[in-house]
Amino acid sequence: MTGKKKGLRIFNPSLTNSIINLQKNGYSYDFHKVDNDYLLCLQNNLRFSAKHLIIKAIELSKKSAKGLHTIETSTGERGLLLTEVDF
Repeated sequence: MTGKKKGLRIFNPSLTNSIINLQKNGYSYDFHKVDNDYLLCLQNNLRFSAKHLIIKAIELSKKSAKGLHTIETSTGERGLLLTEVDF
């Protein structure tokens, strides 16, 4: 469903539902791409080499302009990376 609902615009229900479900399953950290080699965990300010992470793309509807990835670190952080383009 797209459009307005109670004054709010729903941009991508597939993306929103995917994020909510992943958070319920323990992917509670947020990651930011620093450059091609490193990601930053926003909650604890730790930098991780992309080479040492488990990164999996989540398939979204073809209409999505965003990319969603799960991130798992060797120290136990599990979270999400939202990108504009494929990682």
